[in-house]
Amino acid sequence: MDLNVYLTFRSYWNDYRPEDVSFEDLGLSQKDVKEAKARLKRSSPYKEYLADIDAFSNRGRPLGKLADLGAFTLVRHFQQQITNTDREDAAEKVIVTPIRTRSRSAALDAAAAGKQVMRQPNFQLESLVPRGPSPTESYSSSDGDPMDQESPSPSLRAANRANITHQTAGRSASDSNGSPMSTDNSDPGNTASFISDHSAISVTAANILYTRTEDESIVNTFLILLLNALCLGCEEVTAEWSMKRWMIKHPFGSGSLEARTDGCLRKHGTGDVVAIVEVKPYVRDPYQDQIKMQETTQLIAWIAQKEAPDPSINRFVLLSQDRHEIYLTVADYDEDYIKFLKEETDPTADEKSFLRITSFGPWDVNSEISIRKLCPILLALTTRASK
Repeated sequence: MDLNVYLTFRSYWNDYRPEDVSFEDLGLSQKDVKEAKARLKRSSPYKEYLADIDAFSNRGRPLGKLADLGAFTLVRHFQQQITNTDREDAAEKVIVTPIRTRSRSAALDAAAAGKQVMRQPNFQLESLVPRGPSPTESYSSSDGDPMDQESPSPSLRAANRANITHQTAGRSASDSNGSPMSTDNSDPGNTASFISDHSAISVTAANILYTRTEDESIVNTFLILLLNALCLGCEEVTAEWSMKRWMIKHPFGSGSLEARTDGCLRKHGTGDVVAIVEVKPYVRDPYQDQIKMQETTQLIAWIAQKEAPDPSINRFVLLSQDRHEIYLTVADYDEDYIKFLKEETDPTADEKSFLRITSFGPWDVNSEISIRKLCPILLALTTRASK
């Protein structure tokens, strides 16, 4: 997505660690989560599932060697495929280095030079001012894999921070008007990007430490299976988690917003979507700017489509998993922001409304402690959506 287009969305992110999760922001109460936790404690397959994570973490085992975990057996099977630590066994045992001739050297040098040119950021510092789309433009949240895009340079990140104010830890994220407040980034330990307060790691380090999952569908299958397994036996749960790739399209400016999800939570009978799913086969940190631009587009397109003026009634929850890490994200806005999306506001007005996106995570699916804390929240979300 073009940065100039993203800036027209008037949105900013607040990132919090899992231990700072706010049930209220997610539309839940302490009672909701407490009841979900109590129900899961009575589930023998769930307790065996947690014990298996504690004993084996992400150690790869064939399906036939997995313990019978009931509804969680296939959950565990696909969970291990996300971060299969035995993958080095399939690595090449023989390496043949071709003879380096002058013609081969010239070809390799030319290819390397071309690659360096292609790796230059495609953002222009001179064009950071938001512009409206042309009549034929369509802004898609799926315009390419972030893995295929370069992260903005440090100089661009600095320029971006002047355009998008991002909140770091601390719950007083906005002023009385709901507008983003400035943040002190003088902390020498703060290496945040312009839309995240999490310290990012390089692409190279991520590829070494966290090998990309072989296929995005593995992550998606695990997450949907887990969500459904948690609900088995809960008679009050009628909402359904689906792998349906829901497409959202809504006019925006002179163009349109188009977003595709990797799944959704739908109400039984009406089919109304009450939560959306987005997955990636790689960790978030090196690509967080591109990922957040995509997720922002998904949330805005969803909000604009429903035209829900009160987020306390219509919670817009995004459940995302990037490789082995899960995030819960919720959008907050006011009626003026809906008017902005519908182009009913005065563009010259001093007071401007913003979309505040609050994200909690990541929860590590390979950690028994982490998954034990996350699952009651996921079950509570599904139960609440069923009412």
